[in-house]
Amino acid sequence: MATTTRQRLSREDMVVTAVRTREKLGAGEFSLRRVAAAVPCDPMSIVHHFGSKAGLEQAMASWVEEQIEPPVDGDWRARLDALADAYRAVGLRHPETFPLLQAFTFTGVADQALTEVVHRAFDEAGVDRDRMADVTTGWFSCVIGLVVGEVRGLIAPLDDHLVEQVTALDPERFPITRALTEHYRTLVPATTFRLTLDALHAGITSAGRGPS
Repeated sequence: MATTTRQRLSREDMVVTAVRTREKLGAGEFSLRRVAAAVPCDPMSIVHHFGSKAGLEQAMASWVEEQIEPPVDGDWRARLDALADAYRAVGLRHPETFPLLQAFTFTGVADQALTEVVHRAFDEAGVDRDRMADVTTGWFSCVIGLVVGEVRGLIAPLDDHLVEQVTALDPERFPITRALTEHYRTLVPATTFRLTLDALHAGITSAGRGPS
């Protein structure tokens, strides 16, 4: 019985249970009390392991990044493409938990390992070390933001109600927006992700070089 109790109250199990709870209930209903009820344990046991709700959420964000296998094959751009695709895949699997990645600069060792992948890719691409922190932070912000935009509904085709709103716009003030209505109605999130990523990577080397 003692062994079972220790396993039940392990830090790893608490994190996994917390992720499952957030995915089931949504971010708005997520709380330490609900996680404790799902473990089950006393809420103070979770506080003992993580210090606070924010500490638990940081551990959950780290768990999400632990699900990503760092890419090793291909040139710098291929590796960044693969890493971005891996972030999108895990975000689609855990849409309620993934947005936590926006709350922390670093979540843990897994995060730092993935950051090292990006650093090495940028080093290979010729990004100046003086600018690498800025470019790296921007890259993660763009990739994670794109995934959050998709799982939160920003990057999605227009539904019939929104199409009606767009087509009702004044054609003299919004001619291009109205002309693009069908494109927005048939928008494919995966295509938006790829086109944006291609544009981001195309500008990496020029943005990352200092004055000549």
